[in-house]
Amino acid sequence: MSVTSPVCILKVMSQAFHWGQVDRNALSKCLLALCRDAKEVMAKEPRMLKLQSPTYILGESPTSLVVAYLLAQKLLAPTKFYILRGNHELRSIQKMFHFHLECITKFGEGLGTQVWDAVNECFDVLPLAATVDDRILCLHGGIPSPLHCPGTIEQSLKGVPVPLSDPDSQSPLAWEMMWNDPLHVEELTPEQKKEGETTGYYFNTRRGTAYFFTCKALQDFLKKNSFSFVIRAHEVQQVGFQVQQKGKLLTVFSSSHYCGGSNEAACVLAHNFKLRMIRLDTT
Repeated sequence: MSVTSPVCILKVMSQAFHWGQVDRNALSKCLLALCRDAKEVMAKEPRMLKLQSPTYILGESPTSLVVAYLLAQKLLAPTKFYILRGNHELRSIQKMFHFHLECITKFGEGLGTQVWDAVNECFDVLPLAATVDDRILCLHGGIPSPLHCPGTIEQSLKGVPVPLSDPDSQSPLAWEMMWNDPLHVEELTPEQKKEGETTGYYFNTRRGTAYFFTCKALQDFLKKNSFSFVIRAHEVQQVGFQVQQKGKLLTVFSSSHYCGGSNEAACVLAHNFKLRMIRLDTT
């Protein structure tokens, strides 16, 4: 999830951009320098950012926005452009979804590994959440369970280590924030429904990790933290967004035709105590 404040200008290319002839050694050195400088900036940010509206919020950034562009924007406008960590900013997931292979293919085994490591060192220090006007919580996956977030989320996040290279073992709180999903009742067996009746959290059978959370769990979380809404990404949406759980949860997906599908893309503008959905035309 990307959070930009106060202005984000987004142009999605209709055709693939061609670099022409590129000196891969020189490019890799530029990328390593970019990662080094971006990491230094982002490592100083709190694990939960506090932003003010107007703010544009994107979930699952468009595929034409490559990581080098995002990090460059962070360096150019460090107080206007923010990036939150999601479940794809994990080394194991990148090996499944080919980012590791892409680095090796483009730069060779040695330089490719260096570039991949440098990018992931940036991911290791990314903030995990952001608030807008202290009322809207933005995060990638979903709200964490009371088991790993017994107090407010701001208090709990202070205990998350930085850098965070292995969230699965280092921080169950961060892991849940990257992977949790709102509950779809039809996905549960009767036994599972009974299991989570008291907590409002059920094992996430779709992901094979983390939890589903109910509308009641969300309401309790909002009340404890004095929030009004949660905005998250993590699940592809056919029209680019979906309002869920009695209007208190908004899933936004800003990458169209995800994995070869037909979904549209959208982003959110938080301004004047309102949330406005903006369709991103990628035709």
